[in-house]
Amino acid sequence: MNKFKIFLILLLLMAIAALGGYQYFLGGMNGPYKDVNPATSLVEIDIPSGSSTVGIAEILVNNGIIKDVLQFRVFSRFNDYDGKYQAGHYKLSPGMTTKEIADALCMGQIRELSFTIPEGYTTGKIADKLSLEGLINKERFLDLVVNGDYSEYEFLSGAVEGQHRLEGYLFPETYFLSEDATEEDFIRVMLDHFGEIWDKYKDRASDLGLSTNDVITMASLIEREAAIPEERPLVSSVIYNRLEEGMPLQMDASLDFLLELMGDNHQYITFDDMAIDSPYNTYQNPGLPPGPIACPGEMCIEAALYPAETNYLYYVKTTDQGWGMTFCETYEEFLVAKEAWEATIEEDDGD
Repeated sequence: MNKFKIFLILLLLMAIAALGGYQYFLGGMNGPYKDVNPATSLVEIDIPSGSSTVGIAEILVNNGIIKDVLQFRVFSRFNDYDGKYQAGHYKLSPGMTTKEIADALCMGQIRELSFTIPEGYTTGKIADKLSLEGLINKERFLDLVVNGDYSEYEFLSGAVEGQHRLEGYLFPETYFLSEDATEEDFIRVMLDHFGEIWDKYKDRASDLGLSTNDVITMASLIEREAAIPEERPLVSSVIYNRLEEGMPLQMDASLDFLLELMGDNHQYITFDDMAIDSPYNTYQNPGLPPGPIACPGEMCIEAALYPAETNYLYYVKTTDQGWGMTFCETYEEFLVAKEAWEATIEEDDGD
């Protein structure tokens, strides 16, 4: 074999080795750095404003997200990512492919916070909760409840004015907002979600001849009266039946609302409570209260629009069914159920 042939063979071997190395290099660029579950191996990193592709790659290497700076540079150059990466706070995993990482870095992610509003909370309790969690300025939040401009929300056109203006409309749910969210952002994200929910029910309300305020007021009473979901349509039927008969609703939940506003929360409603002079006192005033007494969830809105078909006019909370209720058609039945309930309370107090 002459020297020229040997040279050609060596050149071919070098080309094969180079091709293999290139393919290995490409494989390293495209695949994940580690064989881990991306969902459970997230690492929080910050990409400062003005960072170059090299600077970003170094941050990723230092945080164990990728293996090699050069690979990331080459990938970014050949896949047209250079110049598209954005500053921000990211959650990335070494189990993500390079493309997944690059795509995420183009989104400009920011820090998020989450907050949860339980069903049945009043506007005041919402403000207290968010304030205690360090998310809002309570005074600023409550001022916006009264004085903010929410004219674009058509469902608020019939809402009451003043401090109870948004009562019932700050929809209870878990939300995600950016860390720099303002008090108005908190209010608007809840109003926006209420609008999404209400769109599913407004035609039904119109068919029944009910305003948004009427429905949400009923839903708020149901939310605060019925602890067991299955009993919500039954409580709703009592509201409809009493309104049809011209009877006062006489619901403790409306007095609980008043007592909460007064900062006087006690276990049982008294005769003095029933004498409180307020349009929200359903013992003293016929019909529905002027507006909602809490922020109801969707199940209670649905119950307000789809009551059970019953002849019930009364109910008594009973301990033999947890916090369930005994429903009654007549006042005589109600007195029997009430006496049994009071006897149970006396037994408990005796223990």
